[in-house]
Amino acid sequence: MTQSATAITDSRLGFASRKPGVAKLYREWYQLQRRYLSDVKGEILELGSGAGFIKEIIPEARTSELISCKGVDLFINAFEVGEIFEAKLSNLLMANVFHHIYDSAFFLKSASSALMPGGRLVMIEPWVNAWSTICYRMVGHEPLDPNQEGWSFSSSDPLLDSNQAQAWIVFRRDKARFNKEFPEFNIVTVQPIMPFSYLLSGGHSVSIGLSSKCIRFCRSIEKRGLDRRFGMFALIVIEKTW
Repeated sequence: MTQSATAITDSRLGFASRKPGVAKLYREWYQLQRRYLSDVKGEILELGSGAGFIKEIIPEARTSELISCKGVDLFINAFEVGEIFEAKLSNLLMANVFHHIYDSAFFLKSASSALMPGGRLVMIEPWVNAWSTICYRMVGHEPLDPNQEGWSFSSSDPLLDSNQAQAWIVFRRDKARFNKEFPEFNIVTVQPIMPFSYLLSGGHSVSIGLSSKCIRFCRSIEKRGLDRRFGMFALIVIEKTW
């Protein structure tokens, strides 16, 4: 029997103490997001916070979820963020959430409405290259379809349905379309990261993984040129210019 999205999220609560290797990688994600925060004065919102712990790194961030789960500040739909926070957000943060949003264009319009001029959308997302394609298709439990037509896919479950190629499609494959449809947005940076370390940590789905010390050593090697060529994830920063 398939677990509900709520049950899966609740089962991950407190993972930082149970899985220190995974927690080490999450801290790096949050630290990267903090490094690229806009300095515009406004609210900071994380979408799809789940069992994460972003407030340890960015205390001023408000957390949110679509599904019912413990420990978040707000329950909101990503498509409603523009209506709820119209021109109020300085930063909209996501970690492994964008590829679960089944209509990227609709969401980006909502995000544009929510962000103030100078505000930023800062996300960590799965990325597509030869290495990551092999890994996601062999060991991943979520689909990867870089040949998907358009920017939308069918979805009946917000946690289990996805296309891990979604960010790559929008911000790399279809970059010309993105620039045309969203001229108010500027892509500040796309930085591939973590080609091996997340696999070695065991992620959320494998009970055994490397310790935080071993993951730290692995990351020190990855940063010496492997990230850019083989990264399974990417830091993506989009700024609203007007």
